[in-house]
Amino acid sequence: MVPNFVLIIGAMKSGTTTLYHYLAQHPQISTGPVKELDFFSNDEFWRRGIGWYESQFNFDPSQHRYALDASTNYTKHPYGPDLVPRIKSTAPRQYKLIYIMRHPLRRIESHALFAELTGAEFGRRPAQYKSYNFDAGISPAAIAFSLYAYQIDKFSEFYDEGALLLLTMEQLKGDPIKALTKVYDFLGIDKRFPSELSLQSNAASAHYLPPPLISALFKFTPVRAVARAVLPKAARQRIYDAATELGRPTGRFSLNADEELALMATLSRDLARLRDRYNVDIEKEWGIVL
Repeated sequence: MVPNFVLIIGAMKSGTTTLYHYLAQHPQISTGPVKELDFFSNDEFWRRGIGWYESQFNFDPSQHRYALDASTNYTKHPYGPDLVPRIKSTAPRQYKLIYIMRHPLRRIESHALFAELTGAEFGRRPAQYKSYNFDAGISPAAIAFSLYAYQIDKFSEFYDEGALLLLTMEQLKGDPIKALTKVYDFLGIDKRFPSELSLQSNAASAHYLPPPLISALFKFTPVRAVARAVLPKAARQRIYDAATELGRPTGRFSLNADEELALMATLSRDLARLRDRYNVDIEKEWGIVL
């Protein structure tokens, strides 16, 4: 049995890949074959059972303190199941959760570009819209995933028990040693910093695919299914990376002033709760004054 897990539960497009990259290098942490195992959010995987989940990790109890899973689909309410009952049902296993956020408007922009490139917003569900550029509108899911207090609410008992750590991408990027020290203290593991502390990201704003490759590799479900079956994740990622600089999708993926004002009005109540309930200094982190 794997006794302890650390789950990076989101938010999507907020530095989860960077944080996973850093923690995966720690000798007291075991990883699985992929970053996002999605065990608790994917009904098919959940039905395989906790034994299947544990088998994904090369966990050595003489060396490792935690198994690491970083799945942003864990904080995509209301588009997924309630995860807390599933997590609690695996007792006596213990979980520590990390939720990393970024400026909510910048996250929405990165979300839109990512959805345009990959044809997906959550899990393996196909895209709901033909286009995610802002001239076609703003996806409700993009807004929901930036309602950080709402997402944290689903895990509030972990927060109240000191088992949920809140970070921001801005903290991790601005001072990675300070941010990692906070994570290491939270997990109670040795302070062993990676040799390279630069922002490792799969942010969509840095990755552009030409339309033919998007269609062939990502948007057509049969082709995507074959690629998943035939190619290992690392090979698929190399194909994706090789194509990223070849072209930018058409459309607008930067919010204009009117959109920003409207979104801030929508997000303001949630941001106030993030500040007052969860003690996130939104003015210091993102320059947001309500």
